[in-house]
Amino acid sequence: MSTPRDLAQDFVRALQARLGAFLPLGNAFRQAPTRRTPDRLRRDRRQFGAVLETFVLGELLKLAGWAEDRYALSHFRDKERNEVDIVLEDGLGRIVGIEVKASATVTGGDFSGLRRLAAATGERFVLGLVLYDHEQTVPFGGRMAAVPVSALWA
Repeated sequence: MSTPRDLAQDFVRALQARLGAFLPLGNAFRQAPTRRTPDRLRRDRRQFGAVLETFVLGELLKLAGWAEDRYALSHFRDKERNEVDIVLEDGLGRIVGIEVKASATVTGGDFSGLRRLAAATGERFVLGLVLYDHEQTVPFGGRMAAVPVSALWA
């Protein structure tokens, strides 16, 4: 009989196999799941960040699957290697950019990729979010805000 831990590891492996081509998860995520212990994730925020990013993507895929409207999910990177973790686009071409940060603080620099995405997409860009590990929503101006990861379930 499978334990909850076994089921979670199977889910992570399946998600990794299906989504690995869409996100630059780096070597930290490609390690064997048994190496990502809670202690190791607490010590190495980069590993935790990769896991959190994939978790958020999984949650957004679920939400998009339940929505009446259809959404395309993608990733943005320009020639200067500015990135946005997740880009949502609706059927009308409106775009929301989402950065995922495994941090309790957010600075203006965390929005640099979102600003590049906004410049590249013009009027189609409606919102840029940095999802982070805190409880407050903080506006950053210009259709940008830092929002708690927990907002996914609010």
